[in-house]
Amino acid sequence: MDFIGRFESLDADFQNVCDRLGLRDLSLPQLRAGTGQDYRKAFTAEMVDIVGDIYQRDIRALGYDF
Repeated sequence: MDFIGRFESLDADFQNVCDRLGLRDLSLPQLRAGTGQDYRKAFTAEMVDIVGDIYQRDIRALGYDF
């Protein structure tokens, strides 16, 4: 694997992959729009601990934080 796309830049990252594969005129459909709010505001302290424990390696590798 030589590329990791991020949800925060999903459209641009999807286009990057399409370009690398030589695929043209593809787009991702938007089925549901989000609220645009910071996901961390929805987490309780307990939820942060649970998610942090389960996804500790990914959070560290990808530079996410709570």
